[in-house]
Amino acid sequence: PHVDSQAHNRPPKMKMNGGSSMENAEGPIVRDLVLVGGGHSHVYVLKKLGMHPLPGVRVILISIHSDTPYSGMLPGHVAGAYSREESHLDLGRLAVFAKANFIRGKVNKVD
Repeated sequence: PHVDSQAHNRPPKMKMNGGSSMENAEGPIVRDLVLVGGGHSHVYVLKKLGMHPLPGVRVILISIHSDTPYSGMLPGHVAGAYSREESHLDLGRLAVFAKANFIRGKVNKVD
């Protein structure tokens, strides 16, 4: 995807293996999983990947927002029971947990 990036966390350390394939700390990367947007489904995927990483998969999260609302707490936030910080998930922290790259930006097109 083509991305307009404002900021992103550091990608995992990469090295070239014999000049032909990329590797990360867990071994060769054979697939990229790109998650566009930080909505509920992608939050769930990142949580699961943090608990059970997929060998050979590099995960990239692209979102224009650095946090996302937790829908179960939104009514309480609107009512004033929870602050914004309490009712939103930090996508950068979640990406670190999932060993994913987080790019704060928007996807212009997919090719």
